[in-house]
Amino acid sequence: METMISTDLKIIKLIQKKASFIGVFLFSIKNFYAPSNIA
Repeated sequence: METMISTDLKIIKLIQKKASFIGVFLFSIKNFYAPSNIA
């Protein structure tokens, strides 16, 4: 049981890492295109 919980936590941490990476990626794209939209 304890091993299942630890693996679940590892999976959650992996998902959080991927989610944060995607968030930063989308944020950088938005910042890249924002100046062209203003101009």
